[in-house]
Amino acid sequence: MLSLRNQFVYWTNVIIPAAGIIASYFFLTTSPLYVPNQKRVVTMESGYVGLKCQAQTVVFLVLNLAYIVNSFTSFTSKPYREPIYKNIPLIVTITGNLIAGIVIFFYTDQFPKTFAFVSIPQFEAGMMILIMGGALLLALIIVEVFKRKKAD
Repeated sequence: MLSLRNQFVYWTNVIIPAAGIIASYFFLTTSPLYVPNQKRVVTMESGYVGLKCQAQTVVFLVLNLAYIVNSFTSFTSKPYREPIYKNIPLIVTITGNLIAGIVIFFYTDQFPKTFAFVSIPQFEAGMMILIMGGALLLALIIVEVFKRKKAD
């Protein structure tokens, strides 16, 4: 568990997606369509808990994409680390979650009360998905290359 190889794979799956999350956040905040936080006073009488803002919505959605893809990269199967394509239920679950995460990204205005989301402009949503997708793809490639070198 504490071997150099395992630590490299773990930190690759943490640092590169974190860089994608930070890049997505800064892309959003520099957009001309960005709506800054509106400060609200939270009281027991108003029954309002949490703060709705674009940045919170984006960080939550991008983080979900990172979790979904990391479940794919850190996959190991019984009994001897078989390829992921042999685990059909996992592939179906990951694919369904990934599609749902991307669809929710483009239709955040449909879920305002359920998830406390704020609408994100379509172009910005697409660009943030590309930024995060690139970061996750880079992490996946690095981990897979490292795993193959380990097997050799």
